[in-house]
Amino acid sequence: MTDRTGQQLGNYLLTRPLGQGGFAEVYQGEHIYLKTQAAIKVLLTQLASDDIEEFLKEARTIANLIHPNIVRVLEFGIESKTPFLVMDYAPNGTLRQRHPKGSRLEPAVIVPYLKQIAAGLQYAHDQKLIHRDVKPENLLIGRHHEILLSDFGIALVAQSSRYQSTQDVVGTVAYMSPEQIQGKPRPASDQYSLGVVVYEWLSGNRPFHGSFTELCTQHMFASPPPLRERVPSISLNVEQVVNTALNKDPRQRFASVQAFANAFKSASQNQEHIPTFVKPQLTPKPVQPAPSTKPMIPASQPGASLHQPVAPLPPSKRASSPAPRQASQQPVAQTPTKKVKVWNIGRRRIKAAIIGATLFLFLSLLSNVEGLLPYVGFLYLLSTMPLVITIFFGEVFGPWVGIFVGGIGSVLYTMLGYYYFGIIGIAIFALAGFIAGFALLITQGLYNNFRAVTIATVIGILITGLFGFITYLGSIISMAVCLILLPILLVIYNAMTNRRRRA
Repeated sequence: MTDRTGQQLGNYLLTRPLGQGGFAEVYQGEHIYLKTQAAIKVLLTQLASDDIEEFLKEARTIANLIHPNIVRVLEFGIESKTPFLVMDYAPNGTLRQRHPKGSRLEPAVIVPYLKQIAAGLQYAHDQKLIHRDVKPENLLIGRHHEILLSDFGIALVAQSSRYQSTQDVVGTVAYMSPEQIQGKPRPASDQYSLGVVVYEWLSGNRPFHGSFTELCTQHMFASPPPLRERVPSISLNVEQVVNTALNKDPRQRFASVQAFANAFKSASQNQEHIPTFVKPQLTPKPVQPAPSTKPMIPASQPGASLHQPVAPLPPSKRASSPAPRQASQQPVAQTPTKKVKVWNIGRRRIKAAIIGATLFLFLSLLSNVEGLLPYVGFLYLLSTMPLVITIFFGEVFGPWVGIFVGGIGSVLYTMLGYYYFGIIGIAIFALAGFIAGFALLITQGLYNNFRAVTIATVIGILITGLFGFITYLGSIISMAVCLILLPILLVIYNAMTNRRRRA
């Protein structure tokens, strides 16, 4: 990289280099009069006289992209036949720097990123522009920590045949759609690239790897490895939304990049459980705009990110607007109904099992502390609560969690010297948790309505009636305690879950 530090381009003095990509060097610059900071992209080519007007035309198009989630072009010009663009300086780096390769992000972290990126891309698509190089390196973090799309139009000047490579593609191939590899990009190509980014954030790895040729082949013919094989905690809803965005056929992806972001948000909000008794709603089929005669202008380039070098990649020909397709061909964005896998193991359930067994042990020990409470009735209540706790954790988190809470809790209690539980008592507690766990097949673990709470309470009462002798009070007292205590626990759990999701 030739160091241009100290040179002046337009009204900006280049103060320090920021990086270099395939088509541009990037510098931090300072306005010589206003002393404001900017990022200066100096294209690594010299324009022939007949290319200058074309560059200025394309630069004007990019400068007219005014959106809160797109890096603004402030100025452009040509210095000694070398074109340059002056852009807003994003001082907080890129999303690649914030989340290095290998990082795994929760859907709740991805949702606000995706919302802002999709808003910027949708605006560009509405202006008949395609980005064609969506990747973490081109997602900048602005002064107020907003997400900014960069590299709209940096390599447009390289559309001239004298700069084209034989591969005839623009963008980073690791994130490139099949149709873009074939030189036929369209707005849905940006959705595919964004789908690869989301896949990488969820799993910590891109779906495809290899040489240039291997990557092209995989993008065109290979299915991405199932997300839930890499991260079992990801819901089927989230996986299916990402797979739709990564469909090989652009007509089978979401109708727009905004529809993709909306579907991902909806799936993420239902990451834990989706009730089967609620009829799934389908996203209405999008209304198709009238065919436009305005040309679709490709607007993404693999030039350097404002803060990080980008690998050089070959340019592509100008893309034309795809012909409008029949309404019957439009894919309908749909959030499928997901049934909870009762035997799934994840961090959330492991944590719940440990907490439940600890609570079981604590309540069991508390019920044997003589003189702790003034009324014997309270001690009877405490002696009943371990069974209710076992049923609660089983109904909320599934059979194996119920087995763990009842079985391990009573094992620990027995190991501390309370031998009257014995093997039979341990087995009965574990069996109670096991049976309670299958309430998930009916309620899906959601207790946000009267019907679900009633079903779970009835199941709990039947279990306490069957195994009530363990509480030393008989079935009637055990059932009464369950009737009062279990609904309270379920309502509290639901309130806590809703508060966490809203946060």
